[in-house]
Amino acid sequence: MAAPDGMVRYSDLEVSALADPAAREWLKVRGLPREHLLFGALEHIEPLVSASGATRLRLGEVGEHDDLVVDTATGEVIDISADDGREWHVNDSVGQFAVALATFTAANPFYPFGADLDVREAAADRLRTEILRTDPTALHEDPGFWNSILFDVAAGDYSDED
Repeated sequence: MAAPDGMVRYSDLEVSALADPAAREWLKVRGLPREHLLFGALEHIEPLVSASGATRLRLGEVGEHDDLVVDTATGEVIDISADDGREWHVNDSVGQFAVALATFTAANPFYPFGADLDVREAAADRLRTEILRTDPTALHEDPGFWNSILFDVAAGDYSDED
């Protein structure tokens, strides 16, 4: 349920399928942001089964259509494309995902509107460094979730006018 602080926290029952106790605890106690520029948490987790038979919990949405899920066996956070069902690694854990979102929020806006390319690329490099500090696996896939965000930062999508 959404709390006054804008976080969505989940019940014991909703997170009981997660093998990782840290993921269960994070989702119950700290939660995820209900509304974020990059992600929107569902009020209630939805169980899913992937084409490979893996059990996932649908935590929310990325953009207008993609699903953000957590693998119940590994705790990995995955972005599933609504266009073609393709899966992209996001973070190794729910906690790392939440910290990376907070890192993005703290830096946004990254520069003034109309900033030069060198300023935009420097902002993307700073974000890259912080994301990798949080989770060294976050940028393993390209384009992938975080690599796409870094591209957008370098392109000028997160200025003080956005």
